[in-house]
Amino acid sequence: MEVPQGYVVQRSQSKDGSSSETSRCTIQCAYHGWEFDSNGSCTHVPQQQTAASSSSKVPPIESYPVRSDAGMIWVWTDPSTSAFADILSLPISPLLRRFHAAHGDDAIYMRDLPYGVELLGENLLDLSHLPFSHHSVGTLNRDIGGPLPLRMLSEQERECEAQWELEYAKHAAANDNGNNDNDKKENTAVVLPMFQVEVVDAPKHDPVFLGMKSRLTIPDNATCTIAFYDPCHVRYRRNIPGRGATHVELFMTPTSAGRSRVVLFNVMESFLPPLADASSTTTNKKEKTMSLRSKIRTSLSPSAIKSKIQKKIVTRLFNPVSSRGHIMSHSIFDGDGIFLNKQGDRMRRFGVSYKNYSTPTTADLLVNAYRRYLDKAASLTEQEGLNM
Repeated sequence: MEVPQGYVVQRSQSKDGSSSETSRCTIQCAYHGWEFDSNGSCTHVPQQQTAASSSSKVPPIESYPVRSDAGMIWVWTDPSTSAFADILSLPISPLLRRFHAAHGDDAIYMRDLPYGVELLGENLLDLSHLPFSHHSVGTLNRDIGGPLPLRMLSEQERECEAQWELEYAKHAAANDNGNNDNDKKENTAVVLPMFQVEVVDAPKHDPVFLGMKSRLTIPDNATCTIAFYDPCHVRYRRNIPGRGATHVELFMTPTSAGRSRVVLFNVMESFLPPLADASSTTTNKKEKTMSLRSKIRTSLSPSAIKSKIQKKIVTRLFNPVSSRGHIMSHSIFDGDGIFLNKQGDRMRRFGVSYKNYSTPTTADLLVNAYRRYLDKAASLTEQEGLNM
């Protein structure tokens, strides 16, 4: 599928009010309603009075390859390298794909923001501000703010960290009986982040874990990693053994100078049906009976009952697909929006750059790495433009 330059994919609405993709395989400009096909040719001008419209007189515009995945439209905006559009894997975790397949677009939070993508990116990668900017949102509290030691992972460590994706995608595909086309296409590839850190001794330093401790038990072997996938994806992965993983997956894009858009998914493995054991199909009847008895005994143990109660608390407080979950996301972006807007304005007016920041601790590892990436990308883009 391709999308013409300067337009976004629209949904058409039938007479009965139901929404569906337009059957003419065209997209419509939201300004005047002109329609274009995948080649960029104008096919309909509503303002024309006759069927033999002059849409053919409208010169064709550039079109770009697009892909749809996890409720998002991905556009490859460089026609000279469009051959890569269907080859490269998208930075979407198999956990997110399965979560979106289960909950649909209710799982998506999106918001336009009054500051640039450069500030949005560093904000999303900055874990240390959470207790202060977002005091009283959920379990966050400024009293839990403190040391935040981060360690940058090597390429080999990033590869090891990513292996869960292959196993999870294959397991999910087996449970899905091969019905999810995205899983079938993506379960053989792992997208490595450009850079990734782990929170050292996460239960004692991660603000989210520290906030949760007021209501839940966080074991000492819980982990937290934060990763940046160029050019637009930030992923937090928290794993509590025995309870599954939670992801905060964020996608960002510039909308204009000093403006940006974020798409956010709060992905909780506990809100998905458990993946069936792939070996269960070969288990005999006696083993299944023994396994069932064992599960019953385990489910009635004090620790299991406590775990179920905690899960109900989490479900009530942190349901990511409820209106309450979306309101909490709004509160998060409300909390520091004014800071970032004023920061961007001041930096523009006084010629200040991130190099004027004071970043004395490892808590700033990701912010600095992201800004260096932007500098390099901008330099290469400028040079490419000068060479054209």
